[in-house]
Amino acid sequence: MAQRTGEARTVGEALESARQSGVTSVTRQVLLAYVVGRGRTWLLAHPEASLSESEAERFAALLSRAAAGEPLAHLIGEREFHGLPFAVTPDVLIPRPETEALVDGVLVWAEERESPPLRIVDVGTGSGAIAVTLAFRLPRSRVVAVDISPAALEIARYNARRHGVAEWVHFVLGDLLDGLAGPFDVIVANLPYVT
Repeated sequence: MAQRTGEARTVGEALESARQSGVTSVTRQVLLAYVVGRGRTWLLAHPEASLSESEAERFAALLSRAAAGEPLAHLIGEREFHGLPFAVTPDVLIPRPETEALVDGVLVWAEERESPPLRIVDVGTGSGAIAVTLAFRLPRSRVVAVDISPAALEIARYNARRHGVAEWVHFVLGDLLDGLAGPFDVIVANLPYVT
């Protein structure tokens, strides 16, 4: 008889018993890796590694939340975007992989332009994924990150500090482009589709 996830004593047992959860294999592995503070590769290479009771219980609780539909990024508090980890909370939308194409387009345009540092505005910055990534990938460029949500701006500020670009990103609490003084070389936005 299979053990319940909360009773698993090894990494392998936890992953095996979690198969019944209805959560994808990758999500199960990411959650357990998060709980034990290791990478997914380590988990797969060390199925015999022991789990503490608290680790097993935390994994079971996270697995239950994932099975109920809570996004993985909110469960672990992070999402990778353009190769960089970004903190996320329910106060911001989770950066989507297709948004990376928007960043790629700006980077290609900037490379072809061979100009002085760019002046960029990111409207509806949310987690700051676009603004921070552009500041990170385009050194010396100045980025203005605008959002209507103070909570979102706090997350974006944290992400800018985390990636060492806080001095290059100016955060503005505002609605779209209201009150911003240009000129700007690039205006980017990937606004939410919610009303």
